[in-house]
Amino acid sequence: MTNTTIPLRCGRIIRALADGQDYATIAAGLEPPVSPAAVRSYVSRAARAAGVHTRAGLVGHYVHRGILRLPPPAEPPPAAPPEHLYRTLLCLASGLRDDETAVALDIAPITAKSYSADVRAFYQAHHRAHAVALAYRHGHLQAPGSVR
Repeated sequence: MTNTTIPLRCGRIIRALADGQDYATIAAGLEPPVSPAAVRSYVSRAARAAGVHTRAGLVGHYVHRGILRLPPPAEPPPAAPPEHLYRTLLCLASGLRDDETAVALDIAPITAKSYSADVRAFYQAHHRAHAVALAYRHGHLQAPGSVR
């Protein structure tokens, strides 16, 4: 992968993650269909190539670099998240796991896990990658060069 393009299949998978789909739904929607394990493998390889550890970090990586463009939200954005959730959101978008987020924010690992769940709940997201994508769509995270 280069930092300006991504293979079509991988791009569809990352887009589907940003839209909140799970591996089984993504797998069934690909032509030809593949197994959820194959989708997980695509995501793992893409994350390694991007230098991140998580699906949320993968979505954040491609949105932040302008490779994955997200449509504007259909509904008005929620108010900005509270400071502790915003800092957790930044960690998620950077691809940090809960244990790494705990160290970065100087909090207990169980608190980091709770904050990550709170971020998902705040955005009513299906998973962390979806929450990161929604934060970008609502302008709570900014991709370089974006104007708000």
